[in-house]
Amino acid sequence: MSVNVEFLKIRYPPEFLPYAQSISITSSTAGLLELVDAYVPSEEQNRIVAWVKSIYMARLPDSELEWEIDNRVVAVNKVSAFPGRPIDVWRGAYNKLTIRLRYGSGVGPIDIPFAISIGGFRTSILQKILTFQELSDEEKELATKYGLFTMLSIRRLGPYNVEEDFDYVDEVEVEISSAHTIFRESVPSGWKIAILGITAEPTDSPSQCLLTIYRDEWKYEPVTTLDLFAMPGLEWLLPCRIISTKGIEVVADLPQPGTYYVRIRYAKSRITLYEKVMWGIKLTDVERRVAEKLKLWDWIKLGVKPMYMPVKLEMAPPMPTPKPPEVKPPTAPGPSPEEVEIEVIP
Repeated sequence: MSVNVEFLKIRYPPEFLPYAQSISITSSTAGLLELVDAYVPSEEQNRIVAWVKSIYMARLPDSELEWEIDNRVVAVNKVSAFPGRPIDVWRGAYNKLTIRLRYGSGVGPIDIPFAISIGGFRTSILQKILTFQELSDEEKELATKYGLFTMLSIRRLGPYNVEEDFDYVDEVEVEISSAHTIFRESVPSGWKIAILGITAEPTDSPSQCLLTIYRDEWKYEPVTTLDLFAMPGLEWLLPCRIISTKGIEVVADLPQPGTYYVRIRYAKSRITLYEKVMWGIKLTDVERRVAEKLKLWDWIKLGVKPMYMPVKLEMAPPMPTPKPPEVKPPTAPGPSPEEVEIEVIP
């Protein structure tokens, strides 16, 4: 059973959704399994560029992981060399992402823990360049105008940091012995909250304990459901980035009774003006003036944040310019007190 990647649940890009489940090999003969087979949404309103942030899988002898991106095989990894923890990767797909497991005879039957963090960015000129897509003449002109090609020639763009644009980061560890809400945090208007990493002590078999993550904006639509069987252990976080502008809830379901331990890393921060424009949040008149002054719509099309600040940036009506004090020209010195004649009146 392959991972069902739901790109349409990326509501506040860039986001990275975690998936954790068991992969069953039912036969002892050699074979091929598709772990991920996902098409990236192509509709204009839902258009994103997909990226794999991290992957975790148990070691398997005589097995290989084959990556096919946009109908090209780009990498083959030896699963027997996996370190037993999540591996940081950074591979993007513009149209389709496929990950296959080729295993030799004698590997199965077995249930394999498999976890992956897959997300996406809003489609932009930068994302098209990084995924080897052709730019239109208008996009080339905009990239040249703002110096994007020059920036890429002198600056290396590494893997995305999921904690970017967050100020307050914290972690909690939870003991689970019954089905209930194990994590619940909300934020006031103008703020955002995100789960940036999650892990757990793995269970002995699949489906013993499940975690489901919800956003308050869509309370009845789970973002993802994680099987603790596929978790790497409390010392290793599976990185992710699930954002909400209201609140996030994590609910535990225990098909089999037991005691389980979960670790969650989360963060809060104010929503930046760049994010408000990118996510389509309504702007105030002052915010709109500032966004227009910064040309944020152009920068979002580029896919990068402004590299400079305008000379005159008015967050509020300007204060009157203070005038320097008036300087009077010096006057000729008068006579000293000794030189003043005092007339004595008899």
